[in-house]
Amino acid sequence: MAAETIKEIIAVEKEIQARIAEEQGKIAQWLAAQEAEIAQEWTTGMEALQREQAEAEELTRTRIRERSATILAAAELEVNRCQALSREELELQVRRHLRKVLPG
Repeated sequence: MAAETIKEIIAVEKEIQARIAEEQGKIAQWLAAQEAEIAQEWTTGMEALQREQAEAEELTRTRIRERSATILAAAELEVNRCQALSREELELQVRRHLRKVLPG
């Protein structure tokens, strides 16, 4: 009878070990799937961020070009205006500006 009980205990223990091994296998598969999913999400996220960065850089370059063109056009207008001034008018303008920036 004791031998029969020991055999049953051993059989139950083997079954428990088999179930543990099976669960460990399931857990390993689940972890591998989670790792792959997370890696894919990370890759997708990084690609989206890189696209957004490229778009933001292009938008910034476009805005800089537009702002530069505006500044350049304003400068050209001011140059043309100054070139249209007579020497006396130009000297008068220069003196006015110098009074503003020079002390006394």
